[in-house]
Amino acid sequence: MSAIDKFFKIEQEQTHPFLRSIEKGIASGITYQVDIHRENCMLGSGSVKIYVQIASQPGQVPSEYAWSSEINSGLIHLKVRAVDESMESFRFALTLRDSMKEIETRHGNGYFNSVLVELLKESKLDQNEPIGDILKDTTVYPPNRGNGYEFCRDSIALAISGRARELTRSLGYTEVEAKAILSRAIAMFIDDRFSVTSRRQLGGGVKLG
Repeated sequence: MSAIDKFFKIEQEQTHPFLRSIEKGIASGITYQVDIHRENCMLGSGSVKIYVQIASQPGQVPSEYAWSSEINSGLIHLKVRAVDESMESFRFALTLRDSMKEIETRHGNGYFNSVLVELLKESKLDQNEPIGDILKDTTVYPPNRGNGYEFCRDSIALAISGRARELTRSLGYTEVEAKAILSRAIAMFIDDRFSVTSRRQLGGGVKLG
């Protein structure tokens, strides 16, 4: 048997070791929660760290990792909530960002921005206060409705609905709670993409996507 053969014979599910340890803790009755620390309000992954702690021991030293979509997705699957709904919104803004990366890469930044904003407005999500407040200072060119339009739009809608299912089905939030969390998350995601809060603070003009 060659040295590499053993890696083809491993029957254990290929899960991150940290997630396996959390799963074992949950099986023994431990309840965990997620906290997220960032150096500023932006969503850049380089300054974001995810902390996992035992809910009944808030003073403990938590497990710390740089933000990882793999670890976050695994924790969501294991039904590990954030410490509060405000933190959950920030967590899901990051989750939205991760789920949109491939769509943006496929279609290009400008086109992605145009389709995203149009989708939110045509879905009347701009009537939702946190989203509408950000969108009013977000202007993009109308997207070309060519061959890739429906694919891009449907991919964005699927990414958003996927996050909604995670909040309700995986994390067990009520629909009312999940709507509030996801609305704030979408607003944070849009704010970050278009630097709305930063431009407001600087008195800058509208940024075109």
